[in-house]
Amino acid sequence: MSAANPVIDITGLPPGDYAISAIHDENDNKKLDKSFIGMPTEGVAFSNNAKISFGPPKFDKARFHVEGDTTQTLRMRYFL
Repeated sequence: MSAANPVIDITGLPPGDYAISAIHDENDNKKLDKSFIGMPTEGVAFSNNAKISFGPPKFDKARFHVEGDTTQTLRMRYFL
């Protein structure tokens, strides 16, 4: 596993619909930092690589179905 491409393995999820969000907490303050207009100043990612538009994507855009082995690859996005 590379620091540039971390892998998170989650096991034991029952079948169903899920969504994932992740942030790159660059300054380790345990929160997503934002600019004065509310734009993230740290990286954000969502399952299905759902795009953000005036806030995080709706669950329906990030949703994926789990039934057995499932893989999601998230692309971290940086805006500022």
